[in-house]
Amino acid sequence: MKLALLCKDIILDTNHINGAASFARRAVFLCYHFAMKKPLLVLVFFAFATPALAYNPIPVHPTEQYEVLKIDGDPYIEHDFLGTLADYPETFELKTDVSMTFTAAVFQRSTGTPVPFGLMFVRQNDSDGGVTEVARASTSLSNWSKVYEQGLGITLLQGSELRKDIGPGTYHLEVNTPDNKGDYMLVIGEEPAQTSYFKTLAHVARIQYHFGYTPLHLLLSSYVFYPLGILGILFSTGYYYRQRHKQKNKKYVRFSD
Repeated sequence: MKLALLCKDIILDTNHINGAASFARRAVFLCYHFAMKKPLLVLVFFAFATPALAYNPIPVHPTEQYEVLKIDGDPYIEHDFLGTLADYPETFELKTDVSMTFTAAVFQRSTGTPVPFGLMFVRQNDSDGGVTEVARASTSLSNWSKVYEQGLGITLLQGSELRKDIGPGTYHLEVNTPDNKGDYMLVIGEEPAQTSYFKTLAHVARIQYHFGYTPLHLLLSSYVFYPLGILGILFSTGYYYRQRHKQKNKKYVRFSD
């Protein structure tokens, strides 16, 4: 009932010459009142209103040494492979029937001792079953760049990007280091994956966990921090106008007496 009366007041205010400022104050108070009374609806609003363009984590768990892992789906859509080298390199297979631009980059945690990850990209020969090298990406540790991922809320080290125009065929991409040890995230494709808001949060948490961060670190993700910041501003502004309105009413009562 109070919510309906507030909406009515806002509509009536727009008919007055000085209604703009009053309209803004009442609109903020209405949002504050609604958020306080219907917090679940506010949460649902953010869940469905936030663009769900984010990460696509794929944990890598080879069942045997030198197992070739398939890259499924559209290779232009971002795939975030979360892997750990354990004494041997890990290899990913891409099959394409069309010409395309293939992109790949390796990321690692920015803290701790950096690992000199490298990428080797080869094409399987059509005739003899052998392979032909297509490209390599290897960056000295001093040239790895720090990248702050707002969506993840963490800073990562990024090596050089592998970008190559390729034709139809079967390709293998190998992730390696001199001693084949270390945690990495291999990003293939550039177009963000589309998913729901809550799945996005789960994906962010999964990547953070892979790099050793606690669940509390999820609060630093822009997918959490920005909505909470908006709600905080909404609550504080609404509370300010509400207290101001109460003080004006007290002054009016004293004057009437």
